Amino acid sequence: MPVTLLSLEESVLNVLNEAFNSTLGDLPSGVGGTSTIPTLTLTGMGPSTIKSLLNEGAAELARSCYPVPDMGTLSWTSGTRTNLIADFATSSGSVIWAVRGVTFQGDSTALRYCDRSALERSDPDWMVTSTAAPVYWYLDGPMSIGLYPRPLSTGTVTVDGFAVPAPMNDAGLSSVAPWIADDLTHLLVWYAAAKLAMKNLEDSSLAPRIEIWQGLYDKGRMDLWLKVDPRIRKAHFPVAPA
Repeated sequence: MPVTLLSLEESVLNVLNEAFNSTLGDLPSGVGGTSTIPTLTLTGMGPSTIKSLLNEGAAELARSCYPVPDMGTLSWTSGTRTNLIADFATSSGSVIWAVRGVTFQGDSTALRYCDRSALERSDPDWMVTSTAAPVYWYLDGPMSIGLYPRPLSTGTVTVDGFAVPAPMNDAGLSSVAPWIADDLTHLLVWYAAAKLAMKNLEDSSLAPRIEIWQGLYDKGRMDLWLKVDPRIRKAHFPVAPA
């Protein structure tokens, strides 16, 4: 049977030995009154605690051990030196967090990467150098990229790199995110089960199992991290996840 978002949510309840209508993870909605976010809705539609935790676990995988390639575009205003990486829009709704290549105005030839310190040494006045067609791109801290020279005219900049995938939602209720293999989705189940159990430490039957589920998730992350290309790992995932 294919893995679906709803089946993942049900799997979390099965691991916890809870019924489909369990209130184990019901949380205040944060909007006042008595409104709550349910553990899981009977139809699988709408916000739920489990859905939120599954997406949290997926985002953690993408940032620590499981490269999710994607591309994003941005209209780069003339004369602008830098822009935030997260501002590049993707067709999938994901959020770019690491850049590997950059093109300007759809050029078939990518801009050349330049370390910012090398740029500063080669052109002491680089921050005020006259605008022109960009030749280089550089990282401006951990969250931004810059173009050198600054663009003379506004143009579309395209980046390719790694992204945090868009959250799984009701629109994809009958299928799971295409970026993750079905045989790895059990990692998300273990993550959600561990986090949900942590919210219910008064249940003595759950407490001893938290470490087991968290350990299975962390072992899975470590296994994935070791499979990443060493060059990619060194550049974008330098710290072992567990």
